[in-house]
Amino acid sequence: MATKLEKPLVREVAGWANIGEKDGNRSLVVTLNPAGFITFRIKGRQQSYDLDFASAYHLAVKRWALKKIEENNKARKAQRMGLA
Repeated sequence: MATKLEKPLVREVAGWANIGEKDGNRSLVVTLNPAGFITFRIKGRQQSYDLDFASAYHLAVKRWALKKIEENNKARKAQRMGLA
């Protein structure tokens, strides 16, 4: 059973960006808020970005589905070429 979120939970993520990306050397600060949203902020910066839990969930599901579709298309193409 998961712990109920009653106060903001803040975590710092190092090495989150691609090499060469602006602010890629800075840590990402992620806050889970009990009000139902996630806040992203670059450490040392004031600008923050919010994303509600429902949008995060739908984005994750869409990414998973697109990955499955891509895998199926690769397998189908390999089968048509006689490689599988």
